[in-house]
Amino acid sequence: IFAGKLRCYDCGSRLTSTGNHYNTRYVCANYNVNGTNACSNHAVLESELTESLIMVVKQCRNNLKEILKDIDVIIQRDSERQDIDGQIKMLESNLTKAKSEVFAIMSRKAKEIVENPGMEDMIDDMYKEFIQQKYKDIDRIKKLLKDKKQIAEDDTQIKDNVSTVLALLDETLDSNELTKKQVSMLVSHID
Repeated sequence: IFAGKLRCYDCGSRLTSTGNHYNTRYVCANYNVNGTNACSNHAVLESELTESLIMVVKQCRNNLKEILKDIDVIIQRDSERQDIDGQIKMLESNLTKAKSEVFAIMSRKAKEIVENPGMEDMIDDMYKEFIQQKYKDIDRIKKLLKDKKQIAEDDTQIKDNVSTVLALLDETLDSNELTKKQVSMLVSHID
């Protein structure tokens, strides 16, 4: 099940399997072909590799469980400290209010222009800065709202990712036997 995944510590050549299904061992391909002139004679049993990998996976699982607990504590602490959901609702309310204010200002401006057609330029100048400031406020609120939503989403995503990895590790360990596919997945994520 470890075929193609193992390298010789001494010379870097791949390790090839020998023996039968119940007593598979991996030896240096360089030694196997060229003898002691190329590399030293050493082998590792597949059962020892499997046992070691399962031990590492169990330790990773235990570490992930602790990390998941820490994530819950951090999310809870951040929620209490920042009340992200409350801030999001407040920002959404402020955004709606700011948009309404812009509409009201524009309506007032249009009404004044209609009532005083000869003063259109002066009315335009008078409202221009005020409207620009409201649009800056709207942009600022939108950015804050986006940032707060991202914080809430990131916390959830991290927790979901750790939970998914934990579930995969549990599934792997519950099977009591590693398959070539599981070994490939685990080994590819070690780097």
